[in-house]
Amino acid sequence: NNSAIAGLLNFISVLATENNTSVTISNIPIGTLLANGTTFNGPITINLNKNESYILAINGNIGGNIIGALIESSKNVVVNSGSFGGTNDPSSSGGRDVGFDQIVGADKIGNEYIFIKGQGSIETEKVLIVADEPNTEVYVNGNTIPFQTIQAGEFATLNGNNFSNGNLFIKTTKKVFAYQSIGGTNNNANQNLFFVPPLNCSTPKIVDNIPQIDKIGTKVYGGTVNIVTETGATVLINNIPATNPTTINGIPNFVFYSINGLSGDVNVKSSKQVYVSYYG
Repeated sequence: NNSAIAGLLNFISVLATENNTSVTISNIPIGTLLANGTTFNGPITINLNKNESYILAINGNIGGNIIGALIESSKNVVVNSGSFGGTNDPSSSGGRDVGFDQIVGADKIGNEYIFIKGQGSIETEKVLIVADEPNTEVYVNGNTIPFQTIQAGEFATLNGNNFSNGNLFIKTTKKVFAYQSIGGTNNNANQNLFFVPPLNCSTPKIVDNIPQIDKIGTKVYGGTVNIVTETGATVLINNIPATNPTTINGIPNFVFYSINGLSGDVNVKSSKQVYVSYYG
């Protein structure tokens, strides 16, 4: 949330999967006013039993920031983060939407990420890179000069201007957390945020399936699926071959397809590792 609009809410939630789980939340600026009216004055430690959760949130209109907050737990936990009524466009007084996702632990992040652009404005189409370790250099689209060097808990942002041919490749010297905001249209009221997985050779070759890609309830949209896979792979969408792939900037051994106008259940298969995102 970049704008001081009343009603915007940024949050993180932690759900315990085992009894007697100790959770500590830190690396939030001292003095940050939390949504329950209290002030963050240092690390917060809570104890949770299985299926209990703890939520920390701030209101967007009071300023402050929880991007880069550190969550440490004694046992496995489930973490969601994002915003309700969020926007990446500081000039937007009314266009905002819900964007949040379940994330993974620092043991499962990576240092190579590919992002495929949606249909949003320059500000809406945003990539957020959060460092987990000190002196993390961020490189964009194969450039040899770092875009930015960030410390643990700090973040770098890129917007629609950093995409070329609808794609963006990020490589870092140390592992990072990656988020992407996209727009379904150029209207700021149609935007979303999701957590992005790193490139990983153990990634599956099949996504089976995306249910009703063109619907949310009774509302009908035009379904778009973005597919990233290795160069030379055979890609099938509902068993029909995909054609005319676009090479990814800075990493020519990967390509992407962007397929519009889909409806119903969608099945994606590739002969090599495949990464799929979609929107309506």
